[in-house]
Amino acid sequence: MNKPEYRKVLSNFDVSGLELFIDTHDLDWNGSFNSKYNRDLHFKNVCAISFIEEFRILDTLLYKRILSYLPGLFDVLNKNYGSGKIVKMHLSKTFSDSEVIKHTDGGLSYLWSHRIHIPIKTNTSAMIVIEDLNFHIPKGQMTEINNVKKHTTINSGEPRVHLILDYMTYPYIKHYD
Repeated sequence: MNKPEYRKVLSNFDVSGLELFIDTHDLDWNGSFNSKYNRDLHFKNVCAISFIEEFRILDTLLYKRILSYLPGLFDVLNKNYGSGKIVKMHLSKTFSDSEVIKHTDGGLSYLWSHRIHIPIKTNTSAMIVIEDLNFHIPKGQMTEINNVKKHTTINSGEPRVHLILDYMTYPYIKHYD
């Protein structure tokens, strides 16, 4: 698996329509994502809405709606990595008083996939820290991060929302099941 040293910018998307959708729809930010994945102790004031887990689409309507705001997403993924599938996809909301313990993502699906962030709502104080380097990902910039290095998030401003997805290519998928 070729992961970037820290991050790799893949493309840019106009996410204004997706931002408006998030702002005007009553999304269930209080779901069970953190407790389901044992994140309650390590992810404080961070919430998420998952709609793909282990290649299964959990919420078809939300998935189709998100993709409708990101035309060309699969073209960018195929161009950068080759044919594959999305393993996991969720919206993550990080508040200004959030705390995420520095961690590495463990497990084959994280090791064999590309962890990609697309900021939908952000501010200049919202950072991703990989090892000891801080990065701000601008709104709409599709960026892969190296999730097997120690990383965390910092946000001292307005809540930030990222679309986060894990993309795995077919050579790895055939060994995953």
